[in-house]
Amino acid sequence: MTIKLVIGIDTSKAKIDAWFKLLGADEQKHLCLLNSKIGFSKLDRTIRSFKVLPDEVFVCIEHTGYYGYKFFQHCKAKGYYCIEVSPLKIKRSAGVVRGKSDEDDSLMIAEFALRHLDELFSEIDLAQDLLKLKTMLSQRNQLIKYQLGIENHNKLIISTLPKKEIKQTVKQNNRIFSYFQKQINLTEARIYDLVFNDQDLKNNFKLLNSIVGVGPWTALYVILYTRNFMRIICPRRFACFAGIAPFKHESGSSIKGKPRVSHLANKKMKSLLQMSAMSAVTHDPELKAFYNRKIEEGKSKMSVLNAVRNKLVHRMFAVIRRQSAYFVKPVFEKKPKA
Repeated sequence: MTIKLVIGIDTSKAKIDAWFKLLGADEQKHLCLLNSKIGFSKLDRTIRSFKVLPDEVFVCIEHTGYYGYKFFQHCKAKGYYCIEVSPLKIKRSAGVVRGKSDEDDSLMIAEFALRHLDELFSEIDLAQDLLKLKTMLSQRNQLIKYQLGIENHNKLIISTLPKKEIKQTVKQNNRIFSYFQKQINLTEARIYDLVFNDQDLKNNFKLLNSIVGVGPWTALYVILYTRNFMRIICPRRFACFAGIAPFKHESGSSIKGKPRVSHLANKKMKSLLQMSAMSAVTHDPELKAFYNRKIEEGKSKMSVLNAVRNKLVHRMFAVIRRQSAYFVKPVFEKKPKA
């Protein structure tokens, strides 16, 4: 790996702020570009002015959802090394910052990339199939939100207004609801086609689904967030990512709190694992026995469910590591002593 030029990118809907840092020459430059092909072309010309090759350029983009999607694809097509980084990760690494501007943000991103170049480089490859999976899962979520909005509106007007006045509105809402359901079904079909046409994705998807409580959507999001178990390979690290790993809360002799989970978490993954845990304690004999035993011992339901979530995470990483489906162990109840 020979990187000669590092670029920090702060994206918005209309424009891109780029900060260029040439390694070993103490040369740097700031540009404000349009978030369009015209701006991308200007960026390419500026890169060429530094007299570096495409594979000597490292582009670090603050992740802002769809705003940076086209730019990210352009950088990949040009052969630049490119990665999207969480805004929170960049902000926390910068220390105390006074004031804010897009230009300052792009400098902050470039300096972050310089400090963590080796670490970022090891995480750089996001397979095209995973990028498509991410887009389609996001589309499915948005459609479900729209559908839920229509359903809630129907419930509201049915409970508050006379039937004669709302008949036409409810009928129209039902047609919209059905339309969204068709689009959800089409999106889900596309997702399954994508997964089952890639052997690695298909294999890991089936292994995760063999675990009682882990449904197809939980499995897909685990594959996405771990980059098919290439980016996150440790169950404890994934538990931290999902916000289910308990940490100590102590300081000196005055603060002696109970271990608790952090609010810094991927809330979507945490929610899916919660649903998986609730399903597992109902249908998995071993986890059901574990849950009932801990409740009888006086543990709170939420803390026991969190323990079940952690057990499910460890099971997921175990089946991937072994490359064998999960086997449900039979549970034999102890007979009371005579």
